[in-house]
Amino acid sequence: MADSFTDKEPEGKEEISLTVHLDNENYPEVSIELYRYDGSYCQAVVDGEPVSLVERTSVVDLIEAVNAIVLN
Repeated sequence: MADSFTDKEPEGKEEISLTVHLDNENYPEVSIELYRYDGSYCQAVVDGEPVSLVERTSVVDLIEAVNAIVLN
């Protein structure tokens, strides 16, 4: 969930990036990159466009979930 919106280019380290393949003829895939913003937030970039800040705890939960699936 977005906490606030921004169009600023990310400056922090990339935490995770995902490409989601959709069953949609007009939008077959979406690319999501999450960058560290500060200790509390990460910055979301969707299809190359900076979009919003999200709570870093949510990003950490996502990283852990992906790792659990990949390493299981």
